[in-house]
Amino acid sequence: MNGIWIRSQDRSGIELCTNVWVAVDETEGGTVTIQIETDNTILAIYPTKERALEVLDEIQHAIYGELKGFNIYQKEFWYNAAPILVFEMPLK
Repeated sequence: MNGIWIRSQDRSGIELCTNVWVAVDETEGGTVTIQIETDNTILAIYPTKERALEVLDEIQHAIYGELKGFNIYQKEFWYNAAPILVFEMPLK
């Protein structure tokens, strides 16, 4: 299995995600929507781009766990990875 299972912000679905990004959607009326999406599915909407990027950091942490060290000779990172089955998008 490649990817991470993510439950949508409204809790209505769970999707296996291999690519997740922040999209900024600006309408003609000046409304800006910040959303986290994958494969044309909106997983969550947040009030600011900064908050959306924080959530992406949380997803990254869920995948890799806490960074424990770096081997300068082999150029490898060590993580204390806690297995996670489903990441739930924060409501806010």
